[in-house]
Amino acid sequence: MKISKSVPIIHSHDIYTTENDEYDEVVLLLHGFQLNGYFMFKRFEKRFGPKVKVIAPNAPFIVPLKKDQGWEARYGWYFYDSDTRNFYINYDPAANWLSELLKDLNSNNSPVTIIGYSQGGYIAPKVAELVPEVKKVVGINCIFRSERFKIKKNTTYSQVHGNEDTLVAFTEARSEFLRLKELGVEGEFIEVCEDHFLNGNLIKATMDLV
Repeated sequence: MKISKSVPIIHSHDIYTTENDEYDEVVLLLHGFQLNGYFMFKRFEKRFGPKVKVIAPNAPFIVPLKKDQGWEARYGWYFYDSDTRNFYINYDPAANWLSELLKDLNSNNSPVTIIGYSQGGYIAPKVAELVPEVKKVVGINCIFRSERFKIKKNTTYSQVHGNEDTLVAFTEARSEFLRLKELGVEGEFIEVCEDHFLNGNLIKATMDLV
């Protein structure tokens, strides 16, 4: 017999954040699969002013990366098998955790912008659904799956995508975005001549949207 039960497991999470206690806005950075919060923090933190609180957490699920000498802890937001088209862990656990994290770290309920790269971009609209303060969502080299989140009014959903992306199909991402536009979503889709890796050109295009 096989049964399923929800069993909460509590462990420590590393979160990279600016030290400003006084701020007017919050930017939540969501990294890609098998990366970490510092990957996003070091690329974006200095691009915002002193009145912006930047938060870049490690995703809650550890996905070790094999190195020449042992293993290195990396992280994921969910687990999806593209061959079977099956979620082993869907968006909900991480999205709910991020919602609680923002309640804690954004105690004055300032407006929130979410920037999600790759897997972090997929989950970003789901987080926005759960957090009333989110006003902007920007995904980088990802696909906004309209069936996996509820669209919020007064929130913009924008994307930046490399047209030479070899990991996430550019044409599918653009097609899904156009479907969102038909549903009344406000936002832009920016095409950049790049592959999947998060480089300066993709970051610049992202900053133009925030």
